[in-house]
Amino acid sequence: MRFLVIGATGTVGRAAAAELARLCGRGDAIVLAARDREHAEELAAALAPGSPAELSATTVRLPAAPDEPALGGTDAVLCCAGPAVRLAEDLARGCIERGIAYADAGGSRRLLDALDGPAREHAVPVLLGAGVQPGLLGAMIRWAGQEGSRRITVHCGGRQRLTRAGAEEEYLASLSNDLGWPRGRWVDGSIIAGDDPGRAVLPSMYGPGASRHLHLDEECADAARELALTELTAYTVIGDPVTASALRAVIAGETDLGEAIAAASPAEPVFAIHVVGEQGALEFSCTDSYAASGRIAARTVRRIGDEEPGARWASTSPACEDWREGLGIRSAPAVAGPRRTGPAVTARTAERDNRPRAIVVGGGFGAHYARALARKDSPARLVGVAGRGGARSRALSEELAVPLLPGADAAEAELAVVAVSSDMIGGPGTDIARGLLERGIRVVQEHPVDGRIVAELTRTARENGSVYLPTGFYEHLDSSREFVRVCTRLRADGRLIHVEARTSVQLLERCLLVLAEAIGAAPTGAPSAAAASGPERILVSGLWGPTPVDLMVHNRWDPEDPDNHCQPDLHAVVTTLDGELRWDHVHGPLHWLPRMHLNSGRLHDPDSPMCSALGPDEPIRAREILGRLWPAAIHRAVNRLVQAPAGRPLVDQRTLQTLAWWARLRSAMPIPTPIASVDPEPLEVGRPCS
Repeated sequence: MRFLVIGATGTVGRAAAAELARLCGRGDAIVLAARDREHAEELAAALAPGSPAELSATTVRLPAAPDEPALGGTDAVLCCAGPAVRLAEDLARGCIERGIAYADAGGSRRLLDALDGPAREHAVPVLLGAGVQPGLLGAMIRWAGQEGSRRITVHCGGRQRLTRAGAEEEYLASLSNDLGWPRGRWVDGSIIAGDDPGRAVLPSMYGPGASRHLHLDEECADAARELALTELTAYTVIGDPVTASALRAVIAGETDLGEAIAAASPAEPVFAIHVVGEQGALEFSCTDSYAASGRIAARTVRRIGDEEPGARWASTSPACEDWREGLGIRSAPAVAGPRRTGPAVTARTAERDNRPRAIVVGGGFGAHYARALARKDSPARLVGVAGRGGARSRALSEELAVPLLPGADAAEAELAVVAVSSDMIGGPGTDIARGLLERGIRVVQEHPVDGRIVAELTRTARENGSVYLPTGFYEHLDSSREFVRVCTRLRADGRLIHVEARTSVQLLERCLLVLAEAIGAAPTGAPSAAAASGPERILVSGLWGPTPVDLMVHNRWDPEDPDNHCQPDLHAVVTTLDGELRWDHVHGPLHWLPRMHLNSGRLHDPDSPMCSALGPDEPIRAREILGRLWPAAIHRAVNRLVQAPAGRPLVDQRTLQTLAWWARLRSAMPIPTPIASVDPEPLEVGRPCS
C-alpha cells in the first residue's frame, strides 16, 4: 500500500511515521508530508535504513485543496496535524471523493456524522480518534464493558508538555460542550450534569498536586450507550499545578496560549489512563502521550484496508485489536468490596432494566412497532400504548401487558414511535410528533411524511435537545442494507450503468429512499411520469446523478385497507457491464446474473454459474417477515435513535431532496385506482396449469 502521513514532522506525526516505517514491509510506500519539505526529507532519510518500505517526502498545506497533488496515487492517508475539529473535514472529504481511505488521530461526533454518508457513498473507510484520547480511552472502556463491568470510572491525563493542538483539542475542549459534556456523567442511559460524586480515589500514578475535572467526551458517551452501561464517570486529570494554573489564565484571558505552553513543561512527564469497573481495572501509562498517539495512529492506518466503508471511531474497529498487546495495557483484578447483607440486593440489581422507556402511539400499523419493542432483545423498553382508546389499542395493550395511555400521554417516556397518519394524509401524527419533541422526547415517525415537515421537526428536535427520525423501517431491513452495500461497491468500481425498479404507490417513498442511498444520488428536476399500459401503472424515468433510472409504480390500492395490497413491494434490477444484480423481493436475497461472455465464439468462463445468491437463498415464510425480519429492522431504526447524541440531526440533505421529489411526483400522478382486496389464491407450482 501507499501511505501518506500528513503532519509527519509534528510531535504525533513523527512517532506515527517511525511506527509505520517499522510495521510496513517490502512493496509498501510511505510518503511523509509537512509544510517544510526539507524537514520531511530529513525524517524520511533517518527512517529509511530501518525499514523495508520505500520512504519519500513531499509538502502539503492545510486546509488541503480538493486537488491537492500530494494525494495522487495514495491508498490511505493518515492525518496527524491538528486540531482535527478545524482541519479534518475538508481533507477527509477530498480523500473520500478520490477513493482514498482516511485515518485521523483526532475527531469528533460532528465529523463522524458529516463524513459517514459520503464515505459510504464512495465505499471508503474513515477512522477518527486514532490516538490516546479519543482512541485508546474509548477502547479501554469498551474492553472493560465487554468483560462484564457495568459501572466504570475513568481517569485520563497527567503531567505532559503542551502543544497547541493538544491544548486546544484535549484540555481547553474539556471545558466546553463542543466535544463533550463538562461536568457530565453517564447514568442509567442518560447524560446528566452535576457535581463530582467523589466516590473514586485519584490513582496514585498521577502524583501529588494533580487535579481532576469531571468531563464526559463524545467517544466515551458513545461507548457507554453501545455497551448499555449503568454508569460511566470520566475525569480529565491535569497532573502539574503549573499547567493547570497556565490553562486557567488562558481561560480567564490573562495570557495567551503560547505563553501557557511555554510555562507548562513538567520535569518528569507522565500520561496515564486508568479504567476501573466491577470486573477489574485496566491501566496504561507512558511518558509521552503524543508519541503514544502516533503509534496508535500508525497501527490503525496500517489495517485500514480491512475496514468496511463508512466513518466510525477507531476504537470500534478491528484496527484496535492489536492496541492492547502492542501498547502494553495492564490488567488488575477486581477489588472485593464490603459484603452486603439484608434483602436480595444482587437479584434486584440484575433485574433492573436500564433501556430507555418507549411508547407507541397508534394501535393499527403501530402494533408491529409495539410488538417489536416488547421483545427482550429490543433496544428500548415498551411502557405503554397511546391512542384514542379504540378496540385495537385496547387489545394491543392487553396482549403486551402494558398500560393503555390516553391520547399521546408520554407517561415519562424517553422515546416514542408515532405510527399515526401524518398531516399530509389528514392525520394528527405530525402534531403528536411535534408535541413530543418539544418535551424533549425522542421520536420515530412512521412514513409517509412530507419533506418540509421532516425538516421542521428536525429543527424542533435540535432546539429541544431531542432527536427525530422519520422511517418506514423497510430501509433498515437486512436485505435493504445488503442491497445498498453491494450497489455502493458496484458504483465505486464504476460498474453501475442503469437501474430498473418496480414498487407500489404505498411504498413509493421507501423505495425512493433505498434507491437514493444505493445509487448515491437523489432524483432531481421535474419528475417525468407517463402512463404505461394503463392508469394503474406509471413509468417514471430520469437521471439520479449520473445513473439512469426507470421506475414502474403500481398506482392502485384498497381505500378500506390500503396496507394490504402493496404489490409489488420493491423489485430492482441493477445493470452493469458484467451482468445484473437482481433483487426480487424487499425481504429476499440478492442474485447476481453474470453476462454470458462469448469471445470469438468461445465462452470466456464456461463453468461460471449463471445465477448466484448473495447470501442465504432459502424460501422466506410469511410468518418470518412479521416474527423476525420486521422486528429486527424496527430495532435497527430505534437503536439509531437511541444512540444519537441529543440534538443531532439524523436526516441528511439527500433524504430531504428525495422526499421533496417524491411529493412532486405524487402531485403529477393520477389518484390511485381503487381496488377491492381479496384473499390471494395460492399457486401450486408443481401442478400443471389447467
